[in-house]
Formats: sequence, C-alpha cells, structure tokens
Amino acid sequence: MAKPSTYPSFPTFNVEAAIALQKANAEAVVQVQKILADAFQAAWQQHLKRVEAWKVQVEGAFKTFDPAKKPEAYAKEAQSAVEGAIAEAKSAVEQGVKTQNEVAQLLTNRFVANLNELKSLAA
Repeated sequence: MAKPSTYPSFPTFNVEAAIALQKANAEAVVQVQKILADAFQAAWQQHLKRVEAWKVQVEGAFKTFDPAKKPEAYAKEAQSAVEGAIAEAKSAVEQGVKTQNEVAQLLTNRFVANLNELKSLAA
C-alpha cells in the first residue's frame, strides 16, 4: 500500500494570466494619466483665454472711462463681467466633475475586471 503524501498540494498558477492582468492594470493607469493630462491642458488653455479676456476688458475700461458716465452704467458692466466669470467657473467645475467621473468609471471597471480575473486565477 502506498503511503499518502504529507505535503499539501498547491493550486496551479497561471503566470500568463497574471501578467495579462498586470498589463491591463498598467494600461488603465496610462489611460487615467492621459485623461487627467488632457483635462489639465484644457483647463490651462481656458484659464489663459480668461486672463487675456480680462486684460482686454480692463484695458478697454480704462480707455473708455468717462467721468460724466453714471455709476449705474459701470455697475452694469461690472455685473456682466461677474456673471461671465461665474459662468466660466461653473463650466470649469462641470468639466472637472466630468473628468472625475470618467476616471472613477475607468478605475471601477478595472477593479471589477481584476476581481473577476483573480477569481479565474484562483480556480
């Protein structure tokens, strides 16, 4: 009669699947970096345009200043400028939220895929 083995049996490990898993993770990180870099670049370009527009607006205000003009007229111009700044800020926040959601969705999908792939590796 054969003596039973006293050594535990280890499950097989699929090295190729583990490498593919890590490759997919690295690709997801690269995608996230690209999304964030593109969003930063777009935000920076928007900021530069905003600064240039403000510069033109301030220069125009100094050139067209008329002491005889009623303060209410200047107040309306200032209100319009503030409303424009608020609209731009709202747009920037919305774009930031959109980018954040895109990154979160990509990472969530990768996390779920990792769990599913790890289950298959352990099987």
